[in-house]
Amino acid sequence: MELTESQKEAIYSDSSKILVNASAGSGKTSVFAARIVNLIENEKVNPKRILGLTFSKDGANNMRKRVIKYIGNVGNDVELSTFHSFAYKLLHSNFPKYYNHIQMMKSWWKLKTLSGIVGRPTNMNPDGLNIPVTAPELSMFVSYQKSNMILKGMPVVIDEKTGYVSEDLRESLQKAYEMFLERQKNARLIEYDDLLLHLYYRLYSSPEFRMEVADKYDYIMVDEFQDTSKINFEILKMIVKDNLFVVGDFRQSIYSFINADINNILEFKDNFKDAHVVELRENFRSTEKIVDLSNELIDGRNIEKYKQFDNAKSAIGIEGNDIQFKIFQTDEDEADAIVSKIKELVSEDYNDYQDFAILLRTNSQMSVYESLFAEEEIPVNISGGHSFFERSEIDVLLSYLKVMLDHSDNQSMARIINVPNRFISNNVQAALDKYAFAQKISIFEGMRSFSALSDRKPIQYLSEILSHFEDSLDITPAKDVLQYVLNSTKYSQHIMSTARTEVERQAKMESISSLIGISSNFENVEKFLKHIDMIKDNNKKSQKEAVNLMTVHSSKGLEFDHVFIPAVSDDYYPHDMCNGNYEEEARLLYVAITRAKYNLDLSYSANKTNGKGAYRKPSRFLNCIYPDLKKKQKLLYQGTDVVEV
Repeated sequence: MELTESQKEAIYSDSSKILVNASAGSGKTSVFAARIVNLIENEKVNPKRILGLTFSKDGANNMRKRVIKYIGNVGNDVELSTFHSFAYKLLHSNFPKYYNHIQMMKSWWKLKTLSGIVGRPTNMNPDGLNIPVTAPELSMFVSYQKSNMILKGMPVVIDEKTGYVSEDLRESLQKAYEMFLERQKNARLIEYDDLLLHLYYRLYSSPEFRMEVADKYDYIMVDEFQDTSKINFEILKMIVKDNLFVVGDFRQSIYSFINADINNILEFKDNFKDAHVVELRENFRSTEKIVDLSNELIDGRNIEKYKQFDNAKSAIGIEGNDIQFKIFQTDEDEADAIVSKIKELVSEDYNDYQDFAILLRTNSQMSVYESLFAEEEIPVNISGGHSFFERSEIDVLLSYLKVMLDHSDNQSMARIINVPNRFISNNVQAALDKYAFAQKISIFEGMRSFSALSDRKPIQYLSEILSHFEDSLDITPAKDVLQYVLNSTKYSQHIMSTARTEVERQAKMESISSLIGISSNFENVEKFLKHIDMIKDNNKKSQKEAVNLMTVHSSKGLEFDHVFIPAVSDDYYPHDMCNGNYEEEARLLYVAITRAKYNLDLSYSANKTNGKGAYRKPSRFLNCIYPDLKKKQKLLYQGTDVVEV
């Protein structure tokens, strides 16, 4: 490729500490790989003495493929891995006697242990602390402490990033954290956070080990530096000499919920006084108007630390079309308009389906688009291949409905018989299957007559739930049946007690709310389930020529000719899941905007679904760019169906 002057500087600079702040679409991955190639081919560096660290396993694998493409199999000798893999390898190779006898913690063990700690003290749980936080919240808290290198006996960190807990609970949270560490130690378990924590303290406490690791590498390089955590950075500082090269973009720091710390990049020059900063400003992806909008979004935050870096600039020589921005009455109107526009542009041969992407703030928003695409028979490519209707919490609820409609649906019955937990062992379930098969009856019927289960109250209650609408299922609205299942099974409480993190809990509850919303359109369960089958059949179509549907987080690193960003209201940007980290929500919107190459459509709906007369506000991040948004929205109250901004 033809290199820009800034790209050449990043690749060939011999400075000892280099930060490359790379704007979206600036070719940072190519630059990272090209620097490795230059070190090996031109500087004659032994590839085994180059360490490349990145955020994800896929990132490391993709980087390796690029290097091999340029220089062949010698690229396999470069050590490219995630921080966690790097830590795992060092700990196991240098301290085998300890780590060969330690097991990785299972998620169920962690959740069970945390649930006991926050729960009330009982005969079965004598050490319960009765703390007013959920197990998922405590899980996030534990992870955050480990990312801040907190050991037993050190005061826990409660700051702006722990908005899900209160300073008033400090004493209880201190006890909870130390209790978890003690139980973990006694069980001889470690989790991924511990790999970094253990490596940090092994390096910190042993100058010999620290020097041994530092002497192993002539060059240390880090990709996606904006995604690194505090402990990542502290480990780096202990093993680097005059050989550090990091690449990232502060504007794309969107992973604080897994402890990424944007200050690693914003304060790089403070941590390394001899740091050399290279800015890759040229965006080779987007038109001038799209890049200008993304710059206005970041400038509008008016954050002093951001101002040390220059704005991006479009390098493709195209001013481009105006940004389209519309305000709709309802969510349904908004989704209908987006799907209709895609269909129209494809029919007029302006685009193919794969040119479009709809980027959503949450997974729960996918359901309405999957539904509409199925109705229009438009193929859809869902990020990761996971439909909204295949999410575990949704699959369980749909399985309840399937058994209520058809008691002989053994597969669905097996899915729900122990969800929520009815304390039925695998052996008893296997015996029930064998009994039902021998008797030539369904599992549902067998459950009511099988002696090992029939007298159990939870099973009797499950039978009552599944038979509740026996004579009225065809005339009962699907929403009413679904709401009954939710209430009678206490499924929301089940989600609360089994979600591994607070983010997961909120996402699952939002998904359930979305499912209820869709079900309200159907007069009975049978029609509702047939509609979902239609959606699943549509999702099985070829993905080669399909509209791309994904969350903004999933879109990072991707690009599309035409991007739609719906729901740019204050309900979604910022979203409640951000725990008060509003600046990250602005950066998330920046990531969404910068996925677009040529065309960008923004929109939101003014009417909330939770009550007549309740209105949404436009995203606060757009007010500085579109100061008349609220005034424009008032036109909807006068009967206008849609307003163009």
